[in-house]
Amino acid sequence: MDNFDSAGQRFEYSIEPGHYSPSPSQVKDRKRSRYRLMGKVVILGLLLTVTAIVLSLVITLFSNYRQLGSLTASEAIAKSSLDEQLRNDRGFVQQQLLGRWTAQLSYKQLGQLYNGITYSYADIWADFSQFKAKYPTAILTTGEWFTAHDRDKSSYVTIEGQNLGSKAGVQAWCKNAGLTAQQCIPHELTKAKLDLTLKITIVGLIVTVVLAIVTPFINNWVKRRRSAGTSG
Repeated sequence: MDNFDSAGQRFEYSIEPGHYSPSPSQVKDRKRSRYRLMGKVVILGLLLTVTAIVLSLVITLFSNYRQLGSLTASEAIAKSSLDEQLRNDRGFVQQQLLGRWTAQLSYKQLGQLYNGITYSYADIWADFSQFKAKYPTAILTTGEWFTAHDRDKSSYVTIEGQNLGSKAGVQAWCKNAGLTAQQCIPHELTKAKLDLTLKITIVGLIVTVVLAIVTPFINNWVKRRRSAGTSG
């Protein structure tokens, strides 16, 4: 007996009950369904990735806002001065000092106890200003470029703003400046690790691609299992 699908194309049932050979139009419909499902998964994955990035940024901004709101006027001014100095010096660090050796003159963290002083933003700004007055080419950065400081972006590091060539070159500069090995430390600045936002983006895209590839096959497997259970 001839059988025709909705498009008027002929197809034949196989001998086994409950099994038949799909028509060309049915095959196309299944492919379209698979592609639509993949598209939905991709869109959902991208939306989740964007949502995670936005939430990460909102949490960071809210945390900074709360911290700023709890500061005294003098502390807020000092923090603003430090943030501006970091922004001004960041480009120079990235363009001129990454992968090169220079001298660390000071390393400070908020709340750090050093020589009887628990460092506030005002203390850290005063510390940097003192070095800047003595060494005019000194600049301010964070620990993100230093493996020795665990890439800590919350720390404040005063460095000499010159490429001193090598570890030996830094040691010679320190000696000429009258600084001891404890006061002047050689460091090779290296690129920072991936930040949280970029990590979330990469992981989100990878998960999205994997789901887009795997989901249609899982969906078809589930349908076959249901079909087999019904025919049994």
